[in-house]
Amino acid sequence: MPRSESRGGTSMSETLPQPPLEHELVALRARIAELERRNAALEEQCAVFRTLYEQSRLGLVITLLDGAALAANPAFAALVGYRAEELQHQTLPALTYPDERDAALRLFGELRAGSRDWFQHQQRLVHRDGHAVPVLLTGLLVRDDARRPQRVLALVEDRTDHERDLARVTGERRQLEAQRLASLELMAASFAHEFNNIITTLMGHAELALLAPTLDEDTREQLQYVLDGTHRAATLTRQVLAYTGKNRVLVRPLALAELIRSMDGLGADGATPAGQISLEVAAELPPVQADETQLRQLISNLAANAREAIASHEQGGRIVVRLRDTTLSRAELDGLLLGEGLPEGRYVQLTVEDNGCGIDPANLERIFDPFFSTRLTGRGLGLATVLGIVRAHHGAISVSSWPGAGTQVSVWLPAADKASPG
Repeated sequence: MPRSESRGGTSMSETLPQPPLEHELVALRARIAELERRNAALEEQCAVFRTLYEQSRLGLVITLLDGAALAANPAFAALVGYRAEELQHQTLPALTYPDERDAALRLFGELRAGSRDWFQHQQRLVHRDGHAVPVLLTGLLVRDDARRPQRVLALVEDRTDHERDLARVTGERRQLEAQRLASLELMAASFAHEFNNIITTLMGHAELALLAPTLDEDTREQLQYVLDGTHRAATLTRQVLAYTGKNRVLVRPLALAELIRSMDGLGADGATPAGQISLEVAAELPPVQADETQLRQLISNLAANAREAIASHEQGGRIVVRLRDTTLSRAELDGLLLGEGLPEGRYVQLTVEDNGCGIDPANLERIFDPFFSTRLTGRGLGLATVLGIVRAHHGAISVSSWPGAGTQVSVWLPAADKASPG
């Protein structure tokens, strides 16, 4: 039989040295101490976050991916007029101003899909009492360890004071601009009237001299040059008077789409020597109360500027003329040049858009000044005349442009009472 490996009934495993129990206790105490330190640090971080969450003046909302609020801090609750617990039954898109809700849903949808990790968006929230609250909303996507979208942290900054200050600054700027334009109008009107008196005298004498029966051909030819020059000067004077809005306006209901279609180079889609041009007209467009001659001048000037802007376009210039029916609110009118003081209501919007060279921001505020031009050629009266015609028709105007990105000029003219097809 094999020899037994045990002696006196004691196994070999029982004779091996065992680690002292004290060593296990020391390791366990160290592990417990480490966990306590981590727990204390975590509690400290939670306390900091809780203080930030509860006392921050910035609205904080933790939401599900669809925008449903899990928790909202007191600042956000006060911002929208609800109690914090009531907001658990709301969603941020539902609290968004109706006209801006689609944009909010799109942004939350992009976070939900994981196609972006954050967004920042200026919008308006709806207070419990119904008034709009302007905010800057930043949405931050929270992911789990596997990088899957889990939550959204929304930071909401109240922009009411900012909007109020901006409105005040804008109002002051608009007032200064109105004073500057009034000074320019007075100067231009005085110049035009005085110049017109001189032109009338020259024109009258030239016409009388041409009636002389004994006039030789050379003298007659020279007098005709003088008369032609006075006629061009008279046209220039009328443009200056148009800028001041002092020209006579003979208004009647006018179908703007028909007027544009009757103008050479604007009546149909197609190519021009400068590039592609298209006309887009909304259905059931109402007529406008306008002077046909002056509107032809306005449209011609806008089209001429657009053609010059796209003339050097390397990949082919494009001009789009749009007509649409709009209803302007008080706030919208106040944001337009010449719009302050105009009545709310229905207007026809004429837009001429090009993809040409654009306008430098430094020149954008001066483009309506008479005799200001960014080109070596031209008298700089095109847009000045447009401004005067719009003023005479109790309309409004806006210009948006950027170098290399084209220009968009929009004119709003009061609609006549009865609608007619465009």
